Amino acid sequence: MDFFIPGDGRWDISYVAIDCPTIPGSNGKVQLRFQGSNPWYIKLQARNTKVPTAGIEVMVKDKYHCLTRKPDNFFVGSGLGKFSTPLHVRLTAITGEQVETSIPDIKNDVSYPTNVQYKGINGGSKYWPKLLLTVMFILGAMPVN
Repeated sequence: MDFFIPGDGRWDISYVAIDCPTIPGSNGKVQLRFQGSNPWYIKLQARNTKVPTAGIEVMVKDKYHCLTRKPDNFFVGSGLGKFSTPLHVRLTAITGEQVETSIPDIKNDVSYPTNVQYKGINGGSKYWPKLLLTVMFILGAMPVN
């Protein structure tokens, strides 16, 4: 860092959001992983996603229920009654895109491959530009003109 460059310390910065790398080929779909789960308690994580997962819902008695995000990036659900398999899951990306899949059974510490993947940052989401501007505003990183 050169402290002798004149200026007030504010610099024009630009950045571009890109998709996260995923496993290539037919294995490049979202993977779901349980941890410490049983028929009455679910702790579930979405992995190998092109963009971060904002929410996970599971179907119980023909109704989707939101799971709660935890600091370890797992989503937890309890008090919803007994979960039955196959477990129907709806994933929501930070872009607002939703995909649905199912998991055949509940096995902990196993990555289940799914048949879905988010379209990604440039997947045509109408919510992404507004979301990006909102995040930039919150972080105080609005573009300098």
